[in-house]
Amino acid sequence: ISWIGITLKGTNAIINIKESIETPEVIDKNEICNIVANRDATISKLVVHSGTARVEVGDEVKEGDLLVEGVMEGVHLGNRNVHADAIVTGSINLQKEKKEEFMQTKKVETGNMEIKREICINNFKINLNKKLSNFENYDTIYSSNRIRLFSNFYLPIEIKKTEYKEIKSELVEYSEIELKDKLEKELEEEMQNEYNISNYENKTKDVEATKEPDGMRVKLTYEIKEDIGTKVKIN
Repeated sequence: ISWIGITLKGTNAIINIKESIETPEVIDKNEICNIVANRDATISKLVVHSGTARVEVGDEVKEGDLLVEGVMEGVHLGNRNVHADAIVTGSINLQKEKKEEFMQTKKVETGNMEIKREICINNFKINLNKKLSNFENYDTIYSSNRIRLFSNFYLPIEIKKTEYKEIKSELVEYSEIELKDKLEKELEEEMQNEYNISNYENKTKDVEATKEPDGMRVKLTYEIKEDIGTKVKIN
């Protein structure tokens, strides 16, 4: 954490926290260094300004592999150590696939709902509805509301509400297009949650859908291109 700020508003303490970002080591251009891969990738672009390339476009590299060595090779003057400088772009493929059947059991809300409330005063609770839900299958939604006297002054009294929405199971049949779109959307959400795909500017998307006897198989691939070179001092 690099910074914390606390603001008091009535009975509320609002805390703001800023996460610290590790600053990469800045290597002076007069210092001798190599360039190594900071992640697994396939080399898609390589432009060396200073140093000697130890990989070629199309090579697959692992994190930590030497990409450009801080050495200038000379026929007449021999080799000399230098500050490696280059543009090294790597291509990274991120893939996910999923298969589902055309016939599926789907949860559907019936429209029936029950609401139960309780009052909390500090650690003391008053349950206004002591019976359990009458529904056999249901989704539960919780919400709460604190009692406020003025714009920023809250009492230690909270009203909690629990909503029970009845659900039933229905058998639905998806078409090829519907199931493909469903799987693609789910894979997009998984990719975003796992890799933060929206943060990458240079990316291409490919969707491969295959019909199988009982369903569809969808494979989502993102090809991402980014700088994968990190300078490392030579001791």
